[in-house]
Amino acid sequence: MLEAENNQYLVKSLYGILMLLPQSEAFRILQARLQCIPNFHLTPVNRRKLKEERQLVNQIDFKELLNHFLAVQKKHRETRINHRYVNIVL
Repeated sequence: MLEAENNQYLVKSLYGILMLLPQSEAFRILQARLQCIPNFHLTPVNRRKLKEERQLVNQIDFKELLNHFLAVQKKHRETRINHRYVNIVL
């Protein structure tokens, strides 16, 4: 675990487990052990991944995505209205 750069998913999983544990003796022990892990090893890996992810974000056509989202919402709205109308008529 002290090689956080190589075990980042293990460390993140343990932090996730920590959040699920009730504040008991097990919580305090795990919290104390996680505090011993050098955090500076996690930061460069996350920055590198963030930079790679941001490059992918630039390839997304957000206007097209928004138009698709609005079209789907409109269809849901129309279906809901039609469904109500059918229930009233029956």
